[in-house]
Amino acid sequence: CTVFIFPIKVTDVLTNEDEVYNEEYLSQLRKIFKVAQNFEIKFFFLPQIDESILQNPDLTIKSMKHTARRLKKFENINGFVIPQEDSFKNEKVRQEFISELSEKHEHYKFVDLV
Repeated sequence: CTVFIFPIKVTDVLTNEDEVYNEEYLSQLRKIFKVAQNFEIKFFFLPQIDESILQNPDLTIKSMKHTARRLKKFENINGFVIPQEDSFKNEKVRQEFISELSEKHEHYKFVDLV
């Protein structure tokens, strides 16, 4: 089995409206992971956080939670890489990230790239 770190740019998931996400982008991701299911390929998502939203980790958490919800049926998604940005070095933020994304995805694993 091959494992890939798959970067997802947080601002590609977000839109200019609160609680509204880029469903077209997420639909494209679904197509990718549907094809990948035919191979022995597993994925960890790595949130890519733009400088413009670095100070608001809640946006990253919400967008990745929505991404997880939209891609929940794919067994080839193993989980998430915990972001390495400074705001995610705060233990409370890290635990919120893990807790929120684990909520309906108990099988997800969370890894650090160190």
